[in-house]
Amino acid sequence: MLPFLIFNKKVQKGVLKFLLYIQHTVSLSFWYFIIEFLFPNTILYSIWIKYPFTLIFVYVGFKKTIECLVNETIDKTYI
Repeated sequence: MLPFLIFNKKVQKGVLKFLLYIQHTVSLSFWYFIIEFLFPNTILYSIWIKYPFTLIFVYVGFKKTIECLVNETIDKTYI
């Protein structure tokens, strides 16, 4: 986010929102990756197929939670 401080607040807010969506999606998918680490033979697809589908599944499944977390952070950041 630091390189975007040279832009105006609107661009900063958009980039911050995008990065927060990515951060919360990855953090909520943590347990799926732990299960894959503990039980490696549960899904027999390539890592290049498995991880993007996991991230998409988490984003779609927890979309309202992720939006709530992002909006809460944006509201605290930009008063």
